[in-house]
Amino acid sequence: MIVVVIIGLLAAMAIPAFQKVRSSSQDKAVTNNMRQLGAAADQYFLENGTSTAALTSLIGSAAYVKALKTVGERGLPGQLHPR
Repeated sequence: MIVVVIIGLLAAMAIPAFQKVRSSSQDKAVTNNMRQLGAAADQYFLENGTSTAALTSLIGSAAYVKALKTVGERGLPGQLHPR
């Protein structure tokens, strides 16, 4: 019985830490996606001598960014969204 209680206490302490790591990794994934889009836009601007581009010009199977995947349909960090 004591072993079960100790395991329960350890699990109760570990779960918030795992959730924090998960949230942090999702935020980093969003940041990396944005960085990738910025690099693709820079490359597009250099190659085409323009200063604007539609998002559809940058994302696609034959474009600079093959696919942009969202992280659990989340918005940007700090952005309010309904659940």
